[in-house]
Amino acid sequence: DEAQRTMGKMFNTMEMNILVGMLDYLGMQEESVLLLLAHCVRIGKDSMRAVERYAISLVDRGIKEPAALEEEIRIQEALHSFEGEVRKLFGIGKRALTTREKKLLRAWADLGFGIEAVRLAYEVTVDATREPSFPYANAILERWNAEGLHTEEEIRRSLEKPKKNAKEPTLGNSFDT
Repeated sequence: DEAQRTMGKMFNTMEMNILVGMLDYLGMQEESVLLLLAHCVRIGKDSMRAVERYAISLVDRGIKEPAALEEEIRIQEALHSFEGEVRKLFGIGKRALTTREKKLLRAWADLGFGIEAVRLAYEVTVDATREPSFPYANAILERWNAEGLHTEEEIRRSLEKPKKNAKEPTLGNSFDT
């Protein structure tokens, strides 16, 4: 009953079988199934087949317990929000992200970059190439990570340093024809 309330519909026989399969065959706990259903409703996966595929992928990664599932959902929802911001920034729209783009987004989030840092990498990318490019932005973010730069403030300070040095006069660099 609670699963039906969460999904906002009455289950047919096939959907009930999927629900029972998640509990019996996949070995998920009732609380985990309800957490998963609520998460799927929030992200727009409203078919039990989609929920089942998601549950199988979670169990394959060893995520069955409610605590582990809550952590995974928290990460996925943060990543989903991050993805939405990056989509807007790069002008992607509604097209599906490629597998490589998804991996890059996940890597950026795992490295601790927020949307502000990605926005700066995007600006540097577009200034240099005149178009958005995930690989180019990734190279910039990897360089910043190697330099220990993660926050917007750190990155802006680093970007301003070359400008200051370029303004300083240099001695002994004359050109004699």
